[in-house]
Amino acid sequence: MLTKKEIEQLIDKRNSSLKIVKPKITSKSSAVWNSFNYIYVNDIKQEYVICNQCEDLLVYKPSCAVVSHDQPNINQFYASSKTEPAISNRVKQEIKVACVEFVALDCRSFKTICGVGFKNLAQKIFDAAKYLPISKDINIEKLLPHPTTISRDVNKLYNKKHQQLISICEKLLVYTVVVDFWKNTHTGIQYCGISLHHISDDWKLHCFVLGCYHYDLESNSAINTRKFVESKLSEYRLELNGNVYIVSDNEPKMLATFK
Repeated sequence: MLTKKEIEQLIDKRNSSLKIVKPKITSKSSAVWNSFNYIYVNDIKQEYVICNQCEDLLVYKPSCAVVSHDQPNINQFYASSKTEPAISNRVKQEIKVACVEFVALDCRSFKTICGVGFKNLAQKIFDAAKYLPISKDINIEKLLPHPTTISRDVNKLYNKKHQQLISICEKLLVYTVVVDFWKNTHTGIQYCGISLHHISDDWKLHCFVLGCYHYDLESNSAINTRKFVESKLSEYRLELNGNVYIVSDNEPKMLATFK
């Protein structure tokens, strides 16, 4: 029989000799066995069971009961929580090391770990793992899409979000539009950035970047500039009227455009 430390090492290395087997539940079985699995090494049943929630190893012998694990024993090692499952310190340490390696190997910002997109990706992978066999090694490359696939789906996601934003804009009655023009000193290309700002009925400020557009009109007159902005706003069913505020710099052309 292996020791607890030896079994933990096999789990960390995902050794193929280790198997986690669900106990056979009968009408006479205790409900506590829904929370534990047997551990086999080289098809030999070990004297430990693993908790499905916190992945802690507990000694299992006919003379001892594992039901007490749900009360005082678990709190000796993990913080109790009524709303969230306990996470072992070992798992937290492994995730911390993996995050450090991620930002170092891929040259990413430390704040990437706190990003909404990164958290969403991690949650999706975690949720997917719930449907995969716990006793088999999973190659993460089979779950992650190829970079080419991602590049092709960017436009699909943009079109979806674009339609959602149009649906939101159609319902707005009062809003503020921020307009800014600038010119690339190296290429000479002019750009126009337009963003939309709106305060909802619950007094929350919502900001949307409508776009960063290539300004390719021959004339930079106030009339052409206004027509250009109005054409971009019309794509979102928006228009300039008495209920709309325009924010721009105090350049004479901009003042003449939106007076």
